[in-house]
Amino acid sequence: MEMSKIKLVIAILEAIFLSIGTTSCQQQSTYTPEMGSLITLEESLVDSGVEIQRGGRALEDFMGFEGQVLFLDGEEVKVYEFQSGRERENVSKKVTVEGMVVDGEVIFWDIKPAIWGSGSLIVVYQGYDGGVFLLLSSLMGDPLTYEAPADDEPYPPAIVSAIRYLADDLMVDPALIQVLDFTEVAWPDACLGVPSPGEQCVQVLTPGWRVMMKVSGNVYELRTDYAGERVSQP
Repeated sequence: MEMSKIKLVIAILEAIFLSIGTTSCQQQSTYTPEMGSLITLEESLVDSGVEIQRGGRALEDFMGFEGQVLFLDGEEVKVYEFQSGRERENVSKKVTVEGMVVDGEVIFWDIKPAIWGSGSLIVVYQGYDGGVFLLLSSLMGDPLTYEAPADDEPYPPAIVSAIRYLADDLMVDPALIQVLDFTEVAWPDACLGVPSPGEQCVQVLTPGWRVMMKVSGNVYELRTDYAGERVSQP
């Protein structure tokens, strides 16, 4: 199960996302305005309190289209602007949870990015910052690489471990914890990018999960390895 984050805008994001209870992992969609242009996206990001800076052109094209690099509080995202919403929609249809459809065949993701499509824009983010993920989702809707799970599909063991970790840390009933999002990612090291003081981290890509949860109006990001044996909070 795969789904596809700027801490200063968490209060805004809480009003955007409908929660997913611990007994059901079905996500409700909320209306988001369509992003008609790169300028519209930049204005929305600035209004959200994010410091943005333009980089150069994206080195990799997206289905034959060049992109613009933006840095959101230092995190790199790539924005591809199409001539029309219809043109963008045609490209969006080739984006799947598993990979990109090219000439009728799926080219599977090596490390799956988060990809959004709205209006005439496609935005690609390959980082690990949960705030960036949530911010872009609040502005552009669910990622194209997000797969809504079935109502009766249980959480992966790692997500259960994250719920228990947060419940213990906050000393609350796990039933009070709402899972907003859980995304399969590859962390940059064995410490999940969150080393303990003095800890030596093996520098190897580590498959795992980014889990976003809400308790009493507060949003928390947790990171796990794939099996949930290690759980960390940035």
